[in-house]
Amino acid sequence: MMMKIRNIIILILLSTAIFAQKAEQIRSMADESRDSLFYATQSELWQKETKKDKKNVNAWFNYYRTERYLNFYNRSNFSEKGKNILEDMKKNAGETYEYFYLMYLQEGNNVEYGDYLLKAYKMSPERTLIYPSLASYADITGNNELKKEILQKWYKSGDYQAWKYYKTYNSLIGLDKNAIIFTNGDNDVYGKMLLQENKNIRTDIRQIALPYLFIDLYYKRLLKELNIEVVIEDIQAFSKKHKDLEGQKIWDAYQISRINYIVKNLKETSLYFDNGIQSFLHENYKDSLYLEGIVYKYSTDEYNNLAVMQNNFENNYLLDYVRIDFTNADKYAAKMNSTGSYLAFLTELYDSYKLSGDLNNQKKVEELLMIVGENIGMKDELIEYLEEK
Repeated sequence: MMMKIRNIIILILLSTAIFAQKAEQIRSMADESRDSLFYATQSELWQKETKKDKKNVNAWFNYYRTERYLNFYNRSNFSEKGKNILEDMKKNAGETYEYFYLMYLQEGNNVEYGDYLLKAYKMSPERTLIYPSLASYADITGNNELKKEILQKWYKSGDYQAWKYYKTYNSLIGLDKNAIIFTNGDNDVYGKMLLQENKNIRTDIRQIALPYLFIDLYYKRLLKELNIEVVIEDIQAFSKKHKDLEGQKIWDAYQISRINYIVKNLKETSLYFDNGIQSFLHENYKDSLYLEGIVYKYSTDEYNNLAVMQNNFENNYLLDYVRIDFTNADKYAAKMNSTGSYLAFLTELYDSYKLSGDLNNQKKVEELLMIVGENIGMKDELIEYLEEK
C-alpha cells in the first residue's frame, strides 16, 4: 500500500513539473548539470515534440540527450532505448548532423565508429557541438593534425567557458617540469588540451585521460611514446585472473593495473592526479598522494607539500574568478564544480597559515573559504570549522 501511494506521489510530482516546464535546449552536463527530475520531465516534453513534428531534428536530439543523461542517475539499460530512438530519428528526420553525432555517442565513443563523427564534421565543420568528441577521437587515434585543427577552431569560437580555463590553468601551472598528469572529467581534459595548443601553457606536461586507458589502441601508443615495453592484457584475460571481482569492480581494478604499470616504469618522472579522480583511485593511492593545490602529486617519499601549496597560492594560482564571476555560466557547473575543487586545498592552507602566524594570508584564505562555502552549500559548516580553530 505504501509503495502504491509513493508511486502516485511521484507521478503527481512529475506531471506537475511537466505542466510547469517548457521544453528546453539540453546542454552538455559538463556545462550545465541538472537533477534527475529535470531530465525525466524534459524527456516527456521532448518526446511530445517528436510526435507533433516527426521531422523535428532538434526534438529528436534533445529527447535522446535527456534519456541518456537520465540513465546516469537511474543506471538503467539505455543501450536498447537509445538504439530505438535513433532508428526512429533516422526514419523520420533523416541522416542529419545530429544523427551522426548521436550514433557515435550511442556506441560509447568507440573510435571504431569514428566515421559517424567525421561525417557530421564534414557536413558542418564550424558547429562546435561535436568538438569535444572530435578532440578525444583525434587524441585517442593519434591524429595530431585533426586534433590541432579542432582545438584551434574550438578556442576561436569562444564556446569554452572562461571559468574552465582558470581552473585548468591552476591545475597545470604548479607542476614539475615534464610531468605527467592523470585526468578524468571533460572539463579537466579539454581545458588542458585547449590551453596547451592555443596559449602554449605548460606544453611540457603530458596529460593522460583516465578513460582512454581502457582503449588498447591508445594504451599501446602511449607506452611506446613513454619508452615503456608494450605489455597488453585485455579485459577478458584480466577477468579470468580476478574471478572474485565482478561488475564495476573489475573495470576499476583493470584501470588501476594499467596505471600501476605506467607508474612502475616511470620512476624518474613526476606524476600527478587531478583532484577530481574517482574515489576508488584516491583510496588505492591515498598513502602516496600529496595535495599541492587542486592536484595530487604521487610520491612514495614524504616531502613538505605544504610549502608547495603555499607557493601555488601566493605565486602561481589565478583565484580572482573564485571571488567574483562576471560570466553567465551555469551556477552548478561554475560554482559547485569549479570553486568546490579548492575546498581541501584552502582548509589545509588555513591551518598552516594560522599555525605559522601569517595573519595576512590566513585572512585571504578565510575570505575564499567563505565564498566556496556559500557556493557549495557548506558555509555554516565552514564557519563552525574556522571557529573551532
